[in-house]
Amino acid sequence: MLDVLALQQQIQRMVQEQSATQAERQEQLDRAVTELQRQGTVWPEFAKRVAESRTSWLVAGVCQQVNARIPPPPCPHPHTVLATDGSQIFPDRHEGTACYLINIGRVVLPYGQPLRPLLDSQPTLFYRERDLYHVWNGRRTPVTEEVISLRRQWMEFEALAQLASELSRSSLPGVALSDGTLILWTLEGVPPDFRQEMLERFLISWERLRQCGWPLAGYISQPASADVINALRVGICPEVRVDCDKCPWKGGPGAREPGNRPNARGGRSVPPQQLDFYRYDAQMLPCAVIEGVTDAQLFAQVLAPGERSALFASVSQVLGHYGPHGVYFFYVHVGSEIGRVEVPAWVATCPESLERVHAVVVDQAEKGGGYPLALIEAHEKAVVRSPEREAFYRLVQDMLVQQGLPVSLSSKSWSKRIPRI
Repeated sequence: MLDVLALQQQIQRMVQEQSATQAERQEQLDRAVTELQRQGTVWPEFAKRVAESRTSWLVAGVCQQVNARIPPPPCPHPHTVLATDGSQIFPDRHEGTACYLINIGRVVLPYGQPLRPLLDSQPTLFYRERDLYHVWNGRRTPVTEEVISLRRQWMEFEALAQLASELSRSSLPGVALSDGTLILWTLEGVPPDFRQEMLERFLISWERLRQCGWPLAGYISQPASADVINALRVGICPEVRVDCDKCPWKGGPGAREPGNRPNARGGRSVPPQQLDFYRYDAQMLPCAVIEGVTDAQLFAQVLAPGERSALFASVSQVLGHYGPHGVYFFYVHVGSEIGRVEVPAWVATCPESLERVHAVVVDQAEKGGGYPLALIEAHEKAVVRSPEREAFYRLVQDMLVQQGLPVSLSSKSWSKRIPRI
């Protein structure tokens, strides 16, 4: 039980500290906006500088004028929107269930067409040996929650591809929407055979969508990414060539003195107050003046409702295994928030597909009150709520008992079911 009274003072202190730093955060945000506009005037040189940099953080690949504001194109009419989302019930040793469940919500919303919408869910139970154990790198290991989550994501894309295949002849193409990122961050640093197996499953579904003519887009609500901000930090760096591993501004042997810092444009020694238009803080790296700002905060200051940002390329290491399906992204003002939209390369390089994604995302967010309607409906169909979870466990246990099979509940599980006071 949570002691709210004991927590109240801590929450009050947190709010006071955040309020005290609000002015400093606004100053950082203003600097980020100024830097975005400045680099927009020299964006080809900026793109080259970013591409040649070696940083300690993930930077966005610059593909277009970085301060571009692209108005929403008219939404195609008629069109169709596909969406899927998923949820899962993980194996629970306390419930004695050697199985897990994945539930995929599917949505088809046709506009201006004599077709009925589809809103359903498809539950799948996994209980066989091959479902509960995998052999990777020569070792037999039980599936983890991360592996189950990856399987759920793959099934979401597989369902999208199946819907697109079924509708390709009876419906005008629109957009296939996925909830969340297209970048499989969890595959970084995993055994190569596991990574290859999972990627093949994902990319087969993406290729089916491409062949059916359905642009794929992943929508991320309230994104916390800072890829674009990190690219701007490269622009701020006063070094001629950016290499974080050899940064002379960091403390320690070889660090530059305040009066002997090179300028990024000529390599000449200049006083710290003349480094572009930024103040120099002896306790701060020059590039850190905008550190902590997110891309969403930046573009909230730049974009008007309906507008999207320039297109950027993700340079995550795992994308090196995506082949022709590399991921690009842009930010879009959907009215109530700045969303991040990720698309495969075959969408990013097709102006018609990219415009369609932009128009449909804005239209769907308007219909959904700030979040794409199709994804709202897909989530509602996919989500497994607490009473349904309990019903699932009881149903499994009842079926086991009926067949005379042993059911082993942990003491912890029993203690939750028996009232003590």
